[in-house]
Amino acid sequence: MHSHVLLLGWATLAITGVVYLVLPRCADTPLAAGHFWLHNLGLPVMMASLAAEALGEPRAEPLIGIGSILVVVGLGLLTVNVLRNAGAPDTVES
Repeated sequence: MHSHVLLLGWATLAITGVVYLVLPRCADTPLAAGHFWLHNLGLPVMMASLAAEALGEPRAEPLIGIGSILVVVGLGLLTVNVLRNAGAPDTVES
């Protein structure tokens, strides 16, 4: 569980923050909002369920899957967002 929290909760979100800082046109999109909400809803569900399963609660296993799917779909939205917007020309307002 510790490695999941570290990699998905800290490292991945730190990298995401850097992506949105370096590519600000990616930050103000519906894909960014979708990524944010899916990741931040899925991760606590996954972590709490993983802890419960580690403590011997076998009924928590489907919730681990649901939380994992939410996180993966959120990261997929991040990927699509970067691929769509990373090469887009900057608009300069006069």
